[in-house]
Amino acid sequence: MDSSPLSVSWWDVFALSPSFRLGLHVEFGRCLLEVVEQRNYSFRAKKISNDEVGTLVDSFNDMLTEIEHRTTALE
Repeated sequence: MDSSPLSVSWWDVFALSPSFRLGLHVEFGRCLLEVVEQRNYSFRAKKISNDEVGTLVDSFNDMLTEIEHRTTALE
């Protein structure tokens, strides 16, 4: 790992991003609870940014879509 003062970890970038500071983690947590507690695989997290957090939300929503399709196929 580079020990220069300019080296930045992924977490440093994530924690300093505007989406994180605005509390997106609270919204995302609410979505997780809805999915887990209600088994509501049609629920989607709201994307409010186009940064790395937005990419995470897109991936999470894509995963839920796949789970929803597979669950429907099994019923």
